[in-house]
Amino acid sequence: MKTFFNVLFCIVLAVIFLTALAYKFEIVAVVLAVVMIKVIQWWQEFWIWANTTAGIVVIGIIYLSWKIDNLKGVKS
Repeated sequence: MKTFFNVLFCIVLAVIFLTALAYKFEIVAVVLAVVMIKVIQWWQEFWIWANTTAGIVVIGIIYLSWKIDNLKGVKS
């Protein structure tokens, strides 16, 4: 049951994270990225879900850096 709640929590965090990116709430997405990185550190034994969450965080950070570059007028 504990594993189920850990998986559910990762999925909920990932959905909120991607929604924040989609609606351009970059600050919320950055805060969630930090939270998800901490979650990954706590749940290292659930390596599949931790790696999935880590992948979503990395994709989000890449998107944010691209978005920030575009805001500064740098073409990627």
